[in-house]
Amino acid sequence: MKKIFFFSTIILLLSFTASAQIKKGAIFLGGLVSVYHSNIDYDSPQPDQKLSSASFNISAGVALKENAVAGLYVTYGHGKFDNNYNGGGYSNTKLNRYNAGAFFRRYKKLVKDFYFFGELGAGYFGSNQTDVNFPGNNEINYTESGAELYLSPGISYRVFKKLHVELAIPQIAGLQYGVTKMTSQVRNSKQDQFQFNTNLNSSFLNNLALGFRFIL
Repeated sequence: MKKIFFFSTIILLLSFTASAQIKKGAIFLGGLVSVYHSNIDYDSPQPDQKLSSASFNISAGVALKENAVAGLYVTYGHGKFDNNYNGGGYSNTKLNRYNAGAFFRRYKKLVKDFYFFGELGAGYFGSNQTDVNFPGNNEINYTESGAELYLSPGISYRVFKKLHVELAIPQIAGLQYGVTKMTSQVRNSKQDQFQFNTNLNSSFLNNLALGFRFIL
């Protein structure tokens, strides 16, 4: 029993100390996927609400030094919200969003094959959204474009020599400047605004994204 405990302790200590690093010059390829769906059924005449969204990210980069990666990213997101109550009626919403830019990611080894990382990115974003309000079927269109700065943390696990699987919180904090244009049957408008957004709320687990990275 003592021998088993001794060897188990040695293995545990080694697991905390022995770990491959992401070496300078390594090529970084991969992406993230985030999917969310909710359905609220009302025991009343109010229509049931359905919300679904998905986001896909692709990125590529190179390790400038050990455990530090810089590169480029592209992200596409789509969302749909049915029977959203807006105070005077209901609306169905469809949203498409695009992001592209550059990032810098820093890794910190936690234990064997486990890393914590923080990613700082900056780039361009654009979106288009369509709301159909009813009764009346009044259609409102929104388009937005601008610049963004974001921070995304996460945990990465080295499954194989060149493959990491990660769990991240996309854009846990972000700063944006955008121009929004709204067009409808009754009026048009344009708005410039700065926004600070966070991706933390009571539904924390809904904000997680699963990804993979090849370190070549």
